Amino acid sequence: MSTLARARTLTVLTRLDGERKRSVLQFLYESGLVTKDHLIVALNGAELSYAKLSGATLSGANLNGADLRRAFLAEAELNGANLSYAKLGGAFLNSSSLVWADLRRAELAGPT
Repeated sequence: MSTLARARTLTVLTRLDGERKRSVLQFLYESGLVTKDHLIVALNGAELSYAKLSGATLSGANLNGADLRRAFLAEAELNGANLSYAKLGGAFLNSSSLVWADLRRAELAGPT
């Protein structure tokens, strides 16, 4: 079941604009499907570039390997989030909270 949910989620994310990507990610997070301690839908490789996530609360979210290039993450709460292997080049991280976030092997350089 989680494999099907992952496939459908990854497919739909490629078709959405930044606001709708936020809605999908917020739903997954609030439903407890993408937290580090209870991962149901893996988002590695998820197309979240240009997602409008400013001010979003995603503490403890598992965004391992997600494509967040040029995403708007200003003032987002990402405390304890797993951002390892995530692509963050050109992402707007102004005033974001990244306390204890895992940024191992995250790609921080890239498109601006």
